[in-house]
Order: sequence, then structure tokens, then C-alpha cells
Amino acid sequence: MASNMYRVGDYVYFETSSTSPYQIRRIEELNKTPNGNVEAKVMCFYRRRDISSSLIMLADKHQNGHGGTWDLCGGFKKLLKSQDTSGAPLSEGVASEASQQGALEEDESDSEGGEVGGGASIITPTGETLTPQERHQLRHRELFLSRQIETLPATHIRGKCTVTLLNETELLLAYLNKDDTFFYSLVYDPQQKTLLADKGEIRVGSRFQADITSLLKEGESDGRNLEDLESLVWTPCHGLTDRQIDQFLVMSRSVGTFARALDCSSSVKQPSLHMSAAAASRDVTLFHAMDTLHKHNYDISKALCSLIPATGPVLCRDEMEEWSASEANLFEEALEKYGKDFNDIRQDFLPWKTLKNIIEYYYMWKTTDRYVQQKRVKAVEAESKLKQVYIPNYNKPNPAALSNGKTSTTTTTTTTSSTSSASSTMVNGADVSVSGKACESCHATSSSQWYAWGPSHLQCRLCSSCWQYWKKFGGLKLPSRIGKEEDGSLIYTPVPNKDLPVVNNTSPPLLRRRTYEEINGMDGECSPLPSPIPY
Repeated sequence: MASNMYRVGDYVYFETSSTSPYQIRRIEELNKTPNGNVEAKVMCFYRRRDISSSLIMLADKHQNGHGGTWDLCGGFKKLLKSQDTSGAPLSEGVASEASQQGALEEDESDSEGGEVGGGASIITPTGETLTPQERHQLRHRELFLSRQIETLPATHIRGKCTVTLLNETELLLAYLNKDDTFFYSLVYDPQQKTLLADKGEIRVGSRFQADITSLLKEGESDGRNLEDLESLVWTPCHGLTDRQIDQFLVMSRSVGTFARALDCSSSVKQPSLHMSAAAASRDVTLFHAMDTLHKHNYDISKALCSLIPATGPVLCRDEMEEWSASEANLFEEALEKYGKDFNDIRQDFLPWKTLKNIIEYYYMWKTTDRYVQQKRVKAVEAESKLKQVYIPNYNKPNPAALSNGKTSTTTTTTTTSSTSSASSTMVNGADVSVSGKACESCHATSSSQWYAWGPSHLQCRLCSSCWQYWKKFGGLKLPSRIGKEEDGSLIYTPVPNKDLPVVNNTSPPLLRRRTYEEINGMDGECSPLPSPIPY
């Protein structure tokens, strides 16, 4: 019962296609439609296969720029550290250029070699030793957070999973040892095709620690000049009574109110005397008054004179007064979209404001009646929304399931005097038995249920266990000859396929990439890459 109960904040698998891997989403809201159905407003997570290969290759290339072969997560911190100085996100356009400089070759060489992906074991920055198979499977656990929100039917939920920010203090193998566990370290923008660091990363290491001075021994004095380390802005040893200070603050507010009456822009924003007096009573006026009093050695007469110089009364404004109504509306819209991610708010909505301006305005805005009203409205909306929903297990048969290892749509039946009917298909003009093929991932020959996988003309299949793995993680447990799933497509490696028979006493057929002419045609127009053809 508890496993089928889904709440706001849960990470879940969504099935949008019965023959494609699950999508990973986080439930933001659960809403009931007028016809009685339940819809989930979800935040999207992307896999490596969902992002362009050029962008993934550039990210990996930046990580192993020191010459190593580790291309997962750990180097992302270096990559995004360099972005902090330039301010530019990692974009697909830059990625394409970098891939032409060798990123593609590095990625391809990484997958050549042995049965499980090639290459030797590697040592991660945390000191772990990863086999090629573990490294291959760890890539399937990596996700990319996005700000994209979409609405999906709740009936498409297929189970729960766990998604966490990559913890630099935790061993990477811990993610492999936990079921349905994923991690992320980058934020992907599907519109701009860029990758950015998640601002919530855990800062661990000596470079993030403060330098603590040695403890002074008894009778030992600090040789530093404290006046060089800090500035005194107020002292209680001034000889003024509290009443005198309060009277000075009242006079400073009066000066601020009069200054607003003389200022044309202020008279438009605060057309009434009441509004001008309220604006003059804000903290910025009081802070300026106390600072003025301290600068004049707590001489009230001199401090009062400085409040009204020859140019007119001093006008002190804070962010609440400086911002226009349109800027305030933009800020509220940005806050609704990004939350308290002030960097994104500034970048996408208010680039002419500094980060200091936005943060100050936010905390002042929280003291206004408008914030209180919005909070009440959201509380009422939250009461009307669903807190949880029960989704029963999905038990309908999958269209990719094979009946007794035979595919009804692509097989033919032949009868001879010595054998009964057998499932077969034509490949290069030869009949190939389907029922005897092993699992494309683990090479098992027996399973309670088989599933068709890959191009139909190759008649590949997965066992029940590997099918569930592929649906959840978007890849095969072991690298297949039908190769890299990193970019979501199937790349056919030019190696002999021993499963196919020898035709006309020639060598085993090869699977090859199409040539440039075959892809683009005689007219030279670029067209999408079709399914690979047998050699």
C-alpha cells in the first residue's frame, strides 16, 4: 500500500512509451481535473542519452583534460569552476566545436576493447577502483536537473526512485549498490542547450576551510592592530541619553519626509503624506541617522546640520523605493519560477540589477502586505490540492513482450520433413532463428519472459531482468555490440556478428555505418540518419 502511495516531492518513474525507458520526474503538484482524473505537475530530469552527444563529450573532455580517463562527475566541478569566472554556461555550440578537436575520438576509444566496454580499471578521485562494467553502469545513474515543468497523467507513474545531489564525500559505488538510486551535479537547460552547476553543491575540502589563528597563551597580547581589522560604527559610550537619541531619530525621519515632498519622483511613488512618512521611517533612514551621529562624535547639533546641507535635505532610499512597479512584477514572476535562485532571477529577468540589489529587495519585500497576501492565497490553494494519490501496479502486457520467444509481426513459418515450424526472419537473404538468440545484454539463454529490443530487422531481445534494467536506467547492464546509448541512438560497431550465419560461404556479415552519399543522397541535402543497413 505504501509503495503505491505517491506524494508531492517524490521522485518517480513515468512511462510515456511502452518501448522506451522510463522518464524520471519529481512531483511538484497533484491536481484533480474536472473529469475526475489526477494530473501530476512534475520537474524534469534528463539522462545522458537525452542530451546531445557533443555537449556530453565536451563536459567529459573538460574533466579529463589532465590526461586521465575519469570522465564522470568529479571533473564537472573543475569545468564549472572555470565557468564562474567567465559567466558563460557550457553551450551546445561550443560543444560542437570542441568535439571536432578530439572529444569524439576520446569517447570512442573509451568504449573499444573487451566484452564489457573495453579499457582497464580506473581509480576515481575518491580512491575507488572501478571496473569498466561499473563505470558503464554508473553513467546510467547520472541525471541532469532541469527547470522545465510539465504536466503528466498520474496513471503513467510506474514506481518510485531516489535522486540526490552528488555527494563528494560518498563513494560512487554506493550509488550502484542502492536500487533505483540516481545522482546529479549539473543543471540542463533544454531550451538554451546549456549545462550549469547546481548552486547547492556541498563544498568539502581544504580550499573551503577558514585559516584559524593560533590560540593566544595566558598573558600573551595580540600583535595585530585591531583598528586595521574592523571599523567602529557605534559605541554606547557617547554621553547621550536614550531620549535624546530618539528625538534625533524623529527629526531625521521628518527631514526624510520633507525631502520626499521636494523630490518629483518620490511624489509620484508616494502621492500622500502618509506614504511619504512611512517610507521615511524605514531602516535606511534610521541607519543613516545613527551613522551621521557617530561620525560627528555624537554632537546632535552638528549631526542635524549635516542632515540639511546647502543642497537640500538628505534623501535616503532603500530598494523598495528604488524599484518601479514593473520591476516588482518581474521579480515576483521570477520568484515564482526560480524560487530563491537569485543568480537565475538576475540573469533571466533583471540583468540591470546587481545581486546585492535583488537580495536586499527580497528581504524587504517579505515585510510587505503583498507578500502576506500571496502567502495566504498559496495556503488556500495548497489546501485545495491533493496531498497524495494511490496508483495501483500496472499489469497490462507490454507490446514488446515476445510470446515463447517468437515475434508474431516479423517472423515467418517454414516446414520441412525433419523439423517442425520454427520462428525465423530474413537477414541478408538468410533465415535466422530467433528463439535461440541470447539476451543482448547479459547473454542469458533462458528467461521467464523475453522482450524485443533494438531494430526489428536484427531480432535482438532482452531477458526480463535486463529489460527492467533498461526501462529504469536507459541502458544495458553490459555494453552491447549495438552500442552506445549515451546519445539515445544505436551506433553499430564494425565487428563480426557471430549470431548471423555465413551466407554463400563468405565471411560473417558486418554491420557498417552508412556512407556520406547514402546519408545525404545524390543532391547533397542533409537528411536524418536512417537505420543502418547490412553490409
